[in-house]
Amino acid sequence: YPRDSDKSIEVLIFKFQINIGEEPFCDPVSIKWTNKRNKKNKLPSNPLFNKRIYFDIDYSTLPTFATLLIKVKHLVFGEGSRLVTSNTVRWVNFKLFDHNRNLMTGQHKLNLYSKEFSDFSYFVFVDNITEEDPSKIYFEIDTFAAYVHNSNFKDDNVEINVNNLMMSKKDKEEIEKIKKKTPFDSLNNYDKKILWANRYKLTKIPELLPKLLLCVDYKNPQHIKELKKVLRMAKLLTPVQSMELLTGKYLHEYIRSFAVNCLQHSSINEIETYLIQLVQGLKFEMYHDNKLATFLLKLSVQYPLTIGHCFFWALRSEMHNVNVQQRFGLYLQVFLSKIGPKLITIYEQECDFMRRMNVIAEKVKDKKTTNKKTIQKNFVDDLTAYNNEIVSKKLEISMPLNFKLRIKGINIEKCRIMKSKKKPLWLELKNADDKGNDIIVLFKAGDDLRMDIVTLQLFKIMQTLWYKNHLNLKMSLYNVISTGDMEGMLEVVTNSATVAQIHKEQGGSLQSFKRNSLKDWIGKKSEVSIEECHNNFLLTNVAYCCATFVLGIGDRHSDNIMLKKNGELFHIDFGHFLGHFKYKMGIKRERAPFVFTNQFKNVLDSKYDDFKKKLWEAYKILRDHSDVLVTLLRILICTDIPELKEKDIEYLNQSLVLNYNTKEAEKFLDDKLKESVDSWSVPLNFWIHYMANK
Repeated sequence: YPRDSDKSIEVLIFKFQINIGEEPFCDPVSIKWTNKRNKKNKLPSNPLFNKRIYFDIDYSTLPTFATLLIKVKHLVFGEGSRLVTSNTVRWVNFKLFDHNRNLMTGQHKLNLYSKEFSDFSYFVFVDNITEEDPSKIYFEIDTFAAYVHNSNFKDDNVEINVNNLMMSKKDKEEIEKIKKKTPFDSLNNYDKKILWANRYKLTKIPELLPKLLLCVDYKNPQHIKELKKVLRMAKLLTPVQSMELLTGKYLHEYIRSFAVNCLQHSSINEIETYLIQLVQGLKFEMYHDNKLATFLLKLSVQYPLTIGHCFFWALRSEMHNVNVQQRFGLYLQVFLSKIGPKLITIYEQECDFMRRMNVIAEKVKDKKTTNKKTIQKNFVDDLTAYNNEIVSKKLEISMPLNFKLRIKGINIEKCRIMKSKKKPLWLELKNADDKGNDIIVLFKAGDDLRMDIVTLQLFKIMQTLWYKNHLNLKMSLYNVISTGDMEGMLEVVTNSATVAQIHKEQGGSLQSFKRNSLKDWIGKKSEVSIEECHNNFLLTNVAYCCATFVLGIGDRHSDNIMLKKNGELFHIDFGHFLGHFKYKMGIKRERAPFVFTNQFKNVLDSKYDDFKKKLWEAYKILRDHSDVLVTLLRILICTDIPELKEKDIEYLNQSLVLNYNTKEAEKFLDDKLKESVDSWSVPLNFWIHYMANK
């Protein structure tokens, strides 16, 4: 019984649905339970019924990756039996086949979830073990004399000469239309019919393979047989195309094995770049033992201080998540068992460093201690104690941010508690390399750094796309790592100042409205020629204007935009994206499409037309590669980042105007730029932020 529900519940609907990922495999079956009071006018404690449920399918046709989704809906009726609300109050997802690919027959007891059903809930294959005394459901699947398993259809291995196959003119035209579909356009039944009819020919067009594989009818044994043949004939995919096949839309082990096979032909740098997505792809696997896990573990053991280091922290940072705790814990155990005691000691030291910093950070935020001097004294004492331990034991501790960064102590007098709400720790650490500069990092406890990580990764991908298309823009991409639940650290970019600091240096809050404020500061502080400085300002502004606009980055105040003394501009602190802009008292604070005011335009001066030209080039390249951005975001839905749902990703469809032709898109961008330059909202936001934080 839903323990936290109103005891006046009148009706519960139990909905049973067999799914393949998010898609229903057959029609659902629902059971209605009506609450009836007994003779003493008391409600029963539990819904009890003994009903047999029939699905209109054969057991033998069930794919091994099929799941049973059970949802409990609470119906509330008003006057005249009018339905007022219908809410899902409990749910659970159940794997119908075990790791040996045998049907899970017999009796089962599952703990139901009470949390909201999300996009990723379709892929949560464990029941609720987090809540105390959760609601439970009991059911039984028919037992047979022998194991029930899905037929393993064999490929006939007949070679097909694709060059001899003909495609009608009409089919060619239809396939060209399908190729032009945006990542947000779904395939209709006619599209699927055309693609499947030309499947052998399409195996030689890698960009169409993910769409072709969506046409497989898993109820049709012949389709499963053909699936093997199609994958055997298919050309290798790019890493991003391969990762699309590792999302929840493609659960068949043949498809996922093919994707991993393609990834095996990728470079180590490519694997490292996309490791965030690859680790999340493990959550869509039906079983702990799978090809993707084997691939990542082998690479991590082979390169334990590069890929292995990233892999270790990507897994460890999610060990608080009970849905993946067992799986990720197993992978960590396998990895550590293969790398030897010396490397294990290195990882233990990193974990201990993060643990000690977390204890210090939590003590700083402890509301029981309000005296600032006491807080500062405790902070210094705790750092001193840890520093003495490092020095006395002659430790050289590598940093989770980057294994190559090693420290041999802490510069206590240079460390400080930052003023912002979550009280991050500014840490200046002694470099173990005597020839290297001190290492400056920001440790955060109570902040979700995952959006920063995703944003900076996408910036890096964008920069690569621009470079490959002969547009050499500049971005200052610093390192960020999440090491646990609401915990992590980030690299501090030195020799730079925030726009707020520049306004303060230039005379105060009213500098937010002065056209020459940034230009004058660059003229005074420039470490290179003014020409080079202005060129750096142009190239970085193009990159960040384009990237932040496309990704809908929010909270762009004057402390989140920085300038280096060589004129390079960059953004920091990415706590809001995909159109989740900040509101104050119901008023949208961020109204301008770009953070590009007359103050920015004035720095460029005669280079403004060049800026506009490059901005369009950068924007057009991202439009042409929208599938890359969408794929990388979609596989991250399983992170449960609050601002990263399927509906949020659709923001890219708006920002890139994917349904516009080239001419319309160029005008759209030009209009948005004019709107930003003429806008009063950005300078006003800068001024308000300055006044609130001076």
